[in-house]
Amino acid sequence: TTNDEIAEMFTNLLANASNEDRVNVAHPSFVSMIEHLSPDEARILKYLQSMDYVLFCDFKGNVENGYRILCSHTTLISKYVSLQYPQNELAYLSNLESMGVIKDEIDSYKVNHPQYDEIADYRGLETLKNTFVPSTYKSITIKKGYYTITPFGKMFIEACTKI
Repeated sequence: TTNDEIAEMFTNLLANASNEDRVNVAHPSFVSMIEHLSPDEARILKYLQSMDYVLFCDFKGNVENGYRILCSHTTLISKYVSLQYPQNELAYLSNLESMGVIKDEIDSYKVNHPQYDEIADYRGLETLKNTFVPSTYKSITIKKGYYTITPFGKMFIEACTKI
């Protein structure tokens, strides 16, 4: 494991804090926030730098009296970001949410956004349906959602990924 991504974030933050034109994006809490990031999370932040939101889907296996979550908050991040531990993506997003960088917009989704279909295809929704419906589940459905990048998160990303 390399910490080059983390070192680069510290370097960018220091450079921004030292530049009178950019010092406004260098919040004092950012140093401790960087200390709590993994290299994979640093890569995710770099990916998020030009985004306002990240779409996700929950895959639900419907049973007689309710449903079971088959995949929770699955995104396309691992398709576009080379993660050393892609199986930890949800934990990474939870960490970024706990820091106030992103916010889960509970029970909201982007209407008619084609990327939801891309998530379903990338994560193998049709294979799940062919494998488990009707033997295990009555049906498999998607619950759509998204994370927004908060204003604080945008400032953090800008301070640590750009000079």
